[in-house]
Amino acid sequence: MTINLSDPDLSLWNFSIAFYAKPKIQSACLTLQDQYGVNVPLLLCCCWSSMRYGMLPLPILTELQQFTGAFSNLAIEPLRALRTGMKNSHDAQWPTSVIEWEALRESIKKIEVASECLLLAGLEKIIVTKVVKPLELQQQEKLQLHFTANMTVCFDELEVIKGSAKAALESISNVIGAQKHQ
Repeated sequence: MTINLSDPDLSLWNFSIAFYAKPKIQSACLTLQDQYGVNVPLLLCCCWSSMRYGMLPLPILTELQQFTGAFSNLAIEPLRALRTGMKNSHDAQWPTSVIEWEALRESIKKIEVASECLLLAGLEKIIVTKVVKPLELQQQEKLQLHFTANMTVCFDELEVIKGSAKAALESISNVIGAQKHQ
């Protein structure tokens, strides 16, 4: 079943799952996360909100940034650090098996994903309670522009004019731009 990313009733979580599954998007998101410190849930929120609401007002983007930073620092980043630290670190001397260790690591990953889901739900709530009007059809032509504007505010420290960040953001922007034709 194909999910229409332009569906106005599509939740941020369902959009994120479907968008992340698109070709090149996962690798683009992971490049931005691992090499540039981009918060992927906030990035996906910028994509979703650009398609649904266009360019968001600065106070809302600031609130999204603040909530994301606080929530991620408290819940997501410690889980990710624990999970990645556990990768390939099982000690053969321990009385537990590698399989048990990996099962524990996988459990932590599930909690990390659940935390990201809760973050996305919070981001969506901030937007839908403060932005009244979704984009009209004729405004959909500006999706890439809205995405770029939202990204510029949310990730102002990101140098997007060179290297792998530019290529990753172009991959994401191209998928967003393609949605206006669906």
